Amino acid sequence: AYDNAVRDCIAIRTQHQLDDYAYLLMLRSLGESYFGGECNAATALTAWLFCQSGYQMRLGNADGRLLLLFGTKHVIYDLPYFVMDGEGFYLLKR
Repeated sequence: AYDNAVRDCIAIRTQHQLDDYAYLLMLRSLGESYFGGECNAATALTAWLFCQSGYQMRLGNADGRLLLLFGTKHVIYDLPYFVMDGEGFYLLKR
């Protein structure tokens, strides 16, 4: 079942020609729709789908809130980032 979810998400990305960031936002929307809003479970689902789709990501914690950080070699302005293993990981903001 999980493989089908990832495969379906990748098919939507391909069909709509989404770039990586738009794909991540789509996954976040999916997670929030499934869990009824912004919550740690929605973030965990988003992170899992993004990771299983072949992307670099990390999870963080701030005051009990799960945070998703996505990896990219590109510079993204106006987003907080952390360097881990020589690669920038940017915080997916609300």
